[in-house]
Amino acid sequence: MPKALARSLAFLQARTQGEQLQSLRKLTGEPGYRDSELARPDKFFREYIGKDYGSRSTEVTSMGYQWLTSSKGLDELSLKDPEMLHFLLGQLAGQ
Repeated sequence: MPKALARSLAFLQARTQGEQLQSLRKLTGEPGYRDSELARPDKFFREYIGKDYGSRSTEVTSMGYQWLTSSKGLDELSLKDPEMLHFLLGQLAGQ
């Protein structure tokens, strides 16, 4: 879905503009990440959302939908990250 990917890349770039890539291991404190796994942390509810894949992919939509469909996801997203919630709803609408 090229248009959905383009929207995800644009959202990620806008949210993380000016942020430097950092080790996911360092950001999360989880030793299971490889040295090559990098992210721009922003203020995402999970650091992994900012994972860098170049222009091939993002975790924005998949992680967002996973959280949105969890038991507290809608409430937490609306309080903690309304910008991401609006993005996800726009993705669902194809906008």
